[in-house]
Amino acid sequence: MLFFLPAFKAFKQEMQRRRHIYHPMNQPIKPKRMRVVWLAASFLIFFQTWALAQQGREIRGQITAGAGQDVSYATVTLRTARDTQLVRGTATDSTGRFVLINVDTGTYVLNIQFLGMLPHTQRVTVGDSSLVLPTIVLRADSSRNTLAQVKIVGRRPFLRQEVDKMVVDIAGSVYSKGENAMRLFNVVPGAQVDAFGNILYRGTEAVTVYVDNVKVQLSGQQLVNYLRGIPSESIASYEVRSVGGAQFDANNTGTIININLKNEYKYGLSGSVGADYQFTRYNNFSGNLNLNYSVRKFTFQAAGSLYKGKQFEDQRETQFYKQQQIFSYQDNNTVTRAFFGNYKLGFDYRITPRQLLSANYEFTSFPYEPGTLSTNRFARGTAIDSSVVTRNDKDIRQATSQVNVLYRNKLDTLGSRLDIGYSYIGYDNRYDSRISTSYNYAASPADNYAESLVINNPLEIELHTFNADLEQKLDKAWTFNAGAKYNRSSTDNDIVYLLPGNVTDVNRSNRYRYEENILGFYGSFTKDWEKWGLKVGLRTENTKYEGKSVTLGNSVTFNRWSLFPSLFLQHKIDKNNSLTLSYSRTINRPAYQLLNPFENIQNPFYIETGNPFLLPFFTHKAELSYLLMSKYNFTLGYNRTTNSINNVYRNNGPVVISTFENINNDNNAFFAVSAPFKPTKWWDINASATLRYTRLDIGGTIFPRLKEKFSQEGSISNRFQLDKTFFAEVIARYGRNQFLGIYDWKPQGNIDINFKKNLLNEKLSLSLNFSDPFNLRRIGWTVDERDFSRDVNFRLPTQFVSFGVSYNFSSGKTKTERENVDRRDEEERGRLNK
Repeated sequence: MLFFLPAFKAFKQEMQRRRHIYHPMNQPIKPKRMRVVWLAASFLIFFQTWALAQQGREIRGQITAGAGQDVSYATVTLRTARDTQLVRGTATDSTGRFVLINVDTGTYVLNIQFLGMLPHTQRVTVGDSSLVLPTIVLRADSSRNTLAQVKIVGRRPFLRQEVDKMVVDIAGSVYSKGENAMRLFNVVPGAQVDAFGNILYRGTEAVTVYVDNVKVQLSGQQLVNYLRGIPSESIASYEVRSVGGAQFDANNTGTIININLKNEYKYGLSGSVGADYQFTRYNNFSGNLNLNYSVRKFTFQAAGSLYKGKQFEDQRETQFYKQQQIFSYQDNNTVTRAFFGNYKLGFDYRITPRQLLSANYEFTSFPYEPGTLSTNRFARGTAIDSSVVTRNDKDIRQATSQVNVLYRNKLDTLGSRLDIGYSYIGYDNRYDSRISTSYNYAASPADNYAESLVINNPLEIELHTFNADLEQKLDKAWTFNAGAKYNRSSTDNDIVYLLPGNVTDVNRSNRYRYEENILGFYGSFTKDWEKWGLKVGLRTENTKYEGKSVTLGNSVTFNRWSLFPSLFLQHKIDKNNSLTLSYSRTINRPAYQLLNPFENIQNPFYIETGNPFLLPFFTHKAELSYLLMSKYNFTLGYNRTTNSINNVYRNNGPVVISTFENINNDNNAFFAVSAPFKPTKWWDINASATLRYTRLDIGGTIFPRLKEKFSQEGSISNRFQLDKTFFAEVIARYGRNQFLGIYDWKPQGNIDINFKKNLLNEKLSLSLNFSDPFNLRRIGWTVDERDFSRDVNFRLPTQFVSFGVSYNFSSGKTKTERENVDRRDEEERGRLNK
């Protein structure tokens, strides 16, 4: 490092100067927030008023079987008295009550039917006001023989292609018990989990995870822990949307995978409990509990998942500085103590059979303490010139609180509905770092010295989201969707650098505030014919933000309206074969933390920093998919992205600076295939492969260049049924010649082996999992910039053995339904933890 000593000192002076740079395009703004708020509120009031106006007169009643015994789920129909044309239809709720809405004045015939009871028919006349009928008592039909219990089993296809999504049926498959939401990604065609806990689709496409149409804001290990807490017994299906429609936020360039939970629960108490032990280099424990209790008009939900353990990360980097012909060898060894907790409470209240009020509260706590020892050795040729040792101990406390409220009104019996919702998210991140470094120069001991630094970096984010969504069934074939969303977010980050003696480093300390307002409207039409399906949508969004350094007075602003069309066209060749064409335009806004210009110092020679001048970028996506025999899926696709944001590395002397820039245009074309096979009755295979050509046009003034790759990625999952309740699974994955942003990802491959046993009539499940037992997975990438090159190799806790147990329980006989709640703060939640 002696070669770099003058450059390193100059770099420190430059870093003190950098914070005073003022961008010439910065223009402070005074957002007219009240106008936007009034506009959003007026829109919500309009929707609610429209819905109430559509409701018209109602017919209400209650059905019993005598002696106060309610008749649940009886069929209620209303026909015209003159020509018996069907006007309305419904079913009684769990208390025997029913309501028929939007009934015009006139005379009708009301018919009620229930298995084992005599049909009931009566004439009703509706005048200028709603009609409340006296209690209707059904009589038993003694002329009918009562059948013994009959169980009808229908085999649903594992895959089915709808006009805008592919559906993977979990509830009707062999994966319905003893699994969890994380492991089930192994059976979603084309999906996989990389070494960092990121879920990918078709090899390199990012995945946004939803649960019940609610975007999960967690990432990495937090997301893994959360998904492991969702048992397969509560999962109905996975929905894969590689091209998103107008109803989804435009801020999405990846694939959307929505986990649909079952909406039927026992009337009474039901739930599941599970635990998992995992051993890597250290012990790790996790557990989960899910409870649902339904009584009359209420359904209550409670859930919790916990994780406690230690993780490790071993990293080796070799850097070559081309001009100086000097090598740097860096070893980073990190051990992290972590605790993760996620807790949920919620309820659904059916105001009427058509109206629902839903509310829930969720709290996530993630305190963890990474400790890193970094050793840097500098050499010219084979002789070590100097070494630098850094100890970085961090204390990080992340906490997220979320409140969501939804009002839903089912407008008719065809399935039309109006949703009005509000969501609040409070994100609190306390990040403290203590860094101590010693510099040792073999040829110049007089220059040896040590230094220390303390960083306090609190981050607070608040998100408020209002939404209104209308789905109007014009008839059985036509559907109209429209909606609006207003989001307001504020970020406050006050970073303080403390020198020895608790002295504040005023040249680095800074306070940065970021305010963002997004107003969006969308509409779409869906038409289903016997052989064709069509969905056309358009979304428009206004993005307005201001990022401001309170300390320096500098600001960055952005204000723009954008349009996002989408199109889905499907040809249903027959029941099991379909051809689907999809297109959409999307936007990707930078995560809040990426806009923050502060320096996150890992060690004196590696600094991470944000970029307040990042701009949103846009992507066009087009795909043609063919589903054959409801099993085999073939997709041909093309994506084009302009001014993409990617991680870039710069250097100032020996110091490598990791930041983000709008650096490249991306064009890629791909062919993907997924196919299940069943060689024998006890052996199931799910295989997928993707071939992709990618062309990156990397701009900038430092090192513009053109890069191309033809990448291959594949996976195969083998499931062996050793007996009726005992399964074994072998999963293999491999990918090569892929990009990591604009850099080069090394080949990746691994094999996992799992065993599962079901007991107690499949209520109890035991699992034994061996992840990468042959130690095949190698993690790394290479960087080749104008002035230096970088070779990075990681070792993460991807090789482990785990043992899990889960138990499902329920009480009660009558089933009730819980609403799947759509929440519209998806985009903003997803940008919290990037």
